Formats: sequence, C-alpha cells, structure tokens
Amino acid sequence: MIMIGSVSSIVGVFRNFEALSWIPDISQLNTFSFGLIAIFLTILVPMKVLEKKGNEKLKISAMLSSLALFFIITIPNIADGNISFVMDKIGTGGMLTAVVTAVFTAWIFNVASNHSMFKKDSYA
Repeated sequence: MIMIGSVSSIVGVFRNFEALSWIPDISQLNTFSFGLIAIFLTILVPMKVLEKKGNEKLKISAMLSSLALFFIITIPNIADGNISFVMDKIGTGGMLTAVVTAVFTAWIFNVASNHSMFKKDSYA
C-alpha cells in the first residue's frame, strides 16, 4: 500500500512539469491507499498493544471501538440516509488521527482492564 501511494505521489510531481503534463492524474490512488493504511493502523495498533499487555480477550472489542471512533472523528456527511466520508480526512490527513485514535483506545481499554471494569472471565 505504501509503494502504491508513493508511486502515485511521484507521478503527481512529474505532472507538474509542462513537458509531462500529459500524464494522467492518479492522485485519488494516493489518497485511497494511504486511507487504507490509516484504517489498518486504527485496527492493528490496539490489537498489538492489548496483546503485549496480556489482554487477549479485549483486543477484538478494542479494535472495533477504535475503528468506530476513527470514523466518528472524521465527521462523515449524512444526507438523505446516505453516509459519505471526505477522503482527505481519511487519507494522508487522517494518518495522525488514526494513530492517536488507536493509541487512545488501547490506553482506555488497558486502564479499564487494570481497574476491574471488566471481569477476568468476561469477553466484553
């Protein structure tokens, strides 16, 4: 995914030269690939943090909560019963948001687990 986004970024730079202006615009590919990386980070960071902290049973809940929080923070457009996302908020602009959301969610689940909000045998 990083390679695809990087190649499309380089192609975008080449398009700025007048002699190479005939190259097609593939900037949406860059935004989409980095958007997928942001979504992957949102899911995988809480999973790995909770695995390292020994909270195996809570990792699925943390992953889903982190993903839901990320989509809430990106403020989707809701019109006529349809939900749409602005790709600039999810793409490269959303990478930092994804990491902060994932770390925050993992921290909350870790604190809740350590302070007995979840029973040791619960699957939350």
